Amino acid sequence: MTVPKFAKNPRLIIGVLVGLWLAYLIDANLDQAVVIALLPWVKFQFRLSLVIVVCIVFGALATLFIQYLWRKRHASKASE
Repeated sequence: MTVPKFAKNPRLIIGVLVGLWLAYLIDANLDQAVVIALLPWVKFQFRLSLVIVVCIVFGALATLFIQYLWRKRHASKASE
């Protein structure tokens, strides 16, 4: 049995491992809560899985935005 060429790519292997680890992390922390105190009388309580998912989404969007700015800057320098 032969393995497809894309399955031998280290990016795919690492991506699958990170994805499985994140799925485990979210599943293992579904019931835990995080309390964020902005002021002594202002406290917010969030599920830890929600905090993890929001951080992942924010990181992905920030990465895409930075790549967009990076490419835009290099494209404008090439046209000068």
